[in-house]
Amino acid sequence: MKSEYTVRAYRTETKYDTHDDLISLLDVQVPADALEFLRAAHNAQDSKDVTFTVRVAQRSDGDFRKLVFTSKGSKMKDFVPVATLQKWANAGDDLNSLFDAARFELALIVQVQEPGKGAGLFEEAEEQQPEAPQTVTVGVLNAPKEIQALPSSETEDAEFTPITEDADSPEAFLARCAMDDLSTLLQAVGYDPTDWDDPKSSDEKDMAEWRGIILKHWPDLVGTEVLAEVRHDVEGEGHAPAAD
Repeated sequence: MKSEYTVRAYRTETKYDTHDDLISLLDVQVPADALEFLRAAHNAQDSKDVTFTVRVAQRSDGDFRKLVFTSKGSKMKDFVPVATLQKWANAGDDLNSLFDAARFELALIVQVQEPGKGAGLFEEAEEQQPEAPQTVTVGVLNAPKEIQALPSSETEDAEFTPITEDADSPEAFLARCAMDDLSTLLQAVGYDPTDWDDPKSSDEKDMAEWRGIILKHWPDLVGTEVLAEVRHDVEGEGHAPAAD
């Protein structure tokens, strides 16, 4: 399920959280009729693969870049419907420029990878509301364990494979993968690497985002022929560790 909304920047803030990690918050004004879907997608972040992407397109030539966020919720704020988004702070994002509506057109793209069976997005959200209060972890409400979410040594989540620092851990293996290896694994878990074809984004940044997504889907890769082939390629050719 994929929804796209034309939005405009409403508020931005960059600050340190309680763990001294520098984060950026962005409020975007959304259509009022989008709030129901955005809230359901926000609540589904723990149980489904949900991405929140802001596409920043130049009105002059259509050139664009993408900023990937996690959701902190959607609400009426001072009678304005807004979605609050969060990501690692990066000076290159230049969030203040997003207020220049004459230069840039903003779109919020929300994609939910629905399971093949079971309850849909809204049915699951309705079941969880009365019985499963949302849990705030390190300042991010129900944030998925991707690079956009804030790190915490105290975070526990049975849905994800624990990441250790030993040489055989998934994290250590992915750090040795070249870009083409990560691209192969990314496609194996259902993502299109061309979605990251942004000339203003570096390969290192794209690879870091890919590692976060692959780690989240690591249990689905274990035992597959694709992972075995990539592991043979990496260990056989001895790729140097890729920079984050």
